[in-house]
Amino acid sequence: MSTPAFAFNTLTQPSSTTTQTLPSNFDASAALLLAQCCGLTYTQYAQGTALTSTQIASALTAMSGYTYTLVASFTGVEAMGPGAASEGPGAFATVPYGFALQASQGGTPAFNILALRGTLSWAEWFSDANVIPVAFALDSVDTSTGHVHGGFYGAYTLGAGGVAASSNNLRPSGSIAAQVQAAMTSLYNNAQNTALPLYVTGHSLGAALSVLCAMDVAVNSAKLISADGLSLYSFACPRVSGGLFSSPTQFVTNFQKQVPNNFHIANMADVIPTLPLPALQLGSLALDYYQVFSNTLSYCAQLGSVASNHSLAENYLPYATQLQSGYSSAQSNASLKKAG
Repeated sequence: MSTPAFAFNTLTQPSSTTTQTLPSNFDASAALLLAQCCGLTYTQYAQGTALTSTQIASALTAMSGYTYTLVASFTGVEAMGPGAASEGPGAFATVPYGFALQASQGGTPAFNILALRGTLSWAEWFSDANVIPVAFALDSVDTSTGHVHGGFYGAYTLGAGGVAASSNNLRPSGSIAAQVQAAMTSLYNNAQNTALPLYVTGHSLGAALSVLCAMDVAVNSAKLISADGLSLYSFACPRVSGGLFSSPTQFVTNFQKQVPNNFHIANMADVIPTLPLPALQLGSLALDYYQVFSNTLSYCAQLGSVASNHSLAENYLPYATQLQSGYSSAQSNASLKKAG
């Protein structure tokens, strides 16, 4: 059966929660460019090697006049399960997870990008299902930043050989967190570069990781990048802020303060942004989860399957293309709303 072509479906929503104007500071061309970057993260994983300059140039077409330099390729650490190579179950593999790019115009650096990919392996599905919240410990200034999804935080901080983050080692060697810190040093290696905007992006699991990454950058790289230079564009992000024995919205409050330029693009026919469920009962304990975003751009494109509704290529890239073309949200039946 062929997949239906992308098309908007009518989305009915209370008028009090919708507006027909884009959020302040939202850049539709940047959104399409970052969706294309998310596509490249899947290409990187599929080939298992670093992206070439030709691949990058051919994929990133949303904004003309720019050239892109690959500054870093991010890898993640995952447990190997049944059917693993000779090392067998209990060993750990290193897999591609994203990259850092610098965009230049006329030979002058213009902006930087950090991009992270979505779920592709069985180990990542297990991480996605680990919903017990943990403290966001990467904020070395404020220990009350809040709690986040344990599986996502583990994926971001797990080091080579399966070394988990600890109070004495928040960024184990080989972790995405350690690589992001190194990439920030490379991208902002002189005083002039602090004026360069930084865009953080991801799709699905990558969107959740991009939330952690953006918060990490905001609280730990303030000397490298100007306060208003950081923007997060996420696609199909699951809920990240959680609480079991703590406030489930504490991370939301701190995140919105530290990363005010945050935008979430979500298809209302996509189940992933609704997970984990906002309220789970674990015996007598209540486990609550919340989205972290100040601004959510929601639309409805029902393509007939769970996979297609969540797909970057089939759903989110076409929507970003519509945004960049300057269409009327009223004509498209899209709704732009503040996250609640």
